[in-house]
Amino acid sequence: MWQGLTNEKLSALTVTRWVISQESVEHPKVRKDEGKKTIDMGEDHALVADTEAPTEFALMANTESKVFDNSLCSNDCKTNNDSLNSKIKDLTGELSEANNYIYHYKLAVAQIEGRLVEYKEREVKYIEKIITLEMYRASNLKCIKTLNKELEELKLEKDGLDGKLAGLLKASKNLDNL
Repeated sequence: MWQGLTNEKLSALTVTRWVISQESVEHPKVRKDEGKKTIDMGEDHALVADTEAPTEFALMANTESKVFDNSLCSNDCKTNNDSLNSKIKDLTGELSEANNYIYHYKLAVAQIEGRLVEYKEREVKYIEKIITLEMYRASNLKCIKTLNKELEELKLEKDGLDGKLAGLLKASKNLDNL
């Protein structure tokens, strides 16, 4: 890919152009539209790009740019690369932190949902107990009403018997007096 270009001094713009041209050859979406044209012409576009790109790249090279450590990037390219790597590192850290927050959020949601299920089960049990207690209360109220009626009847019967007893006691005294 970089054959024959290692000894030349290249500008960041030149390197960028060459990389973009290589990526467009390798990228399936870009090749999709270009492939239709090359099929009609009967040539393989990927092979043409591989053989012509180094020549075009060499023509675009800026031999006056400064190079660090005998590499193909200029100092501006290295600075931009370092800046991008720093941003990537920062964003990766932020992504990791966000994923950590998401994990803990999902964990908390799962715990709350578990508690909610437990509370709903308890609610069902309590509702059943309340219904049972209300049935007992209604039954007890019926028993109380029945017992109150019986008590009233017994009071009336007692009053009637007390009256008869009083009459008998009076008659007994009258008999004793005679």
